[in-house]
Amino acid sequence: MSDRSTIGLMRDELARLTARVAELEAKLGPDTPTGGPITVRAILDEVSAEFGVPVPEILSPWREARLLPARHAAMALAKRLTKLSLPQIGRVMRRDHTTVLSGIAAHERREATSPEIAARVRAVSQRLRGA
Repeated sequence: MSDRSTIGLMRDELARLTARVAELEAKLGPDTPTGGPITVRAILDEVSAEFGVPVPEILSPWREARLLPARHAAMALAKRLTKLSLPQIGRVMRRDHTTVLSGIAAHERREATSPEIAARVRAVSQRLRGA
């Protein structure tokens, strides 16, 4: 397969994922006002802004190393800040509950060894909580 056809396929996939995000946004509702319950959508938006990874790429099936810290942070924050179960988080993030569990464990290892990641996730958490 040529580079051009690969790029074309990646663009098509990104367009499909963007449409899927719009569909999920409709299901998840608007961003949470300060003081209300924290939504996965709000978590994804904040993680996206903090890590510089677009939400469609966080939700994509791609496994590029540059995506994993943001994806795993979003999973961990969803578990910490919402009342959702692992299967519910998995459905929103297009993964099964065991993948979410593995992502949370990977995030916790990364957070324990990287003060930068820990600080960034703490900042996201504080913004979400309105602190």
